[in-house]
Amino acid sequence: MKGWLVKWTSPDSGYEEAVATVLSARLGVRSVERRLKELYADVTASIQEKLDYAHWKPAQLRFRTRLSRLKDGRVAIDCGHNPFLEARLVSDLRIEPTESGVYVLHYVDGGREMSIVEMQIHLFRAGVTASGLTRLGESTNSSLG
Repeated sequence: MKGWLVKWTSPDSGYEEAVATVLSARLGVRSVERRLKELYADVTASIQEKLDYAHWKPAQLRFRTRLSRLKDGRVAIDCGHNPFLEARLVSDLRIEPTESGVYVLHYVDGGREMSIVEMQIHLFRAGVTASGLTRLGESTNSSLG
């Protein structure tokens, strides 16, 4: 399955990416930008800021989005400050359980097979910092497309 994988990320070396959400691959860039602004505001804004935003259209939120072109030609969209949200269109999204009962999200990003442990998906939602979390695995497979 294809989809926009949205992750919290940071240039800080001690911060590993945590999954925020997955959006439909059918959404266009403008729709993904709008959703990123809304998600970023929902997680980071104070209650006063949220009340202020209720009077404005989502497109007028103070958070800006930035588009960048990846080396393989795909678009990455980011929103916010450190940490920020980043959305990339990925393929082969799937969830698999491990023997210990933890789920792992697998996907292909730019030809590279990637995996993220379920704990990284839920810790951010619970307000626990994602610092110190690590990717379960990362491998390059030239046969992936």
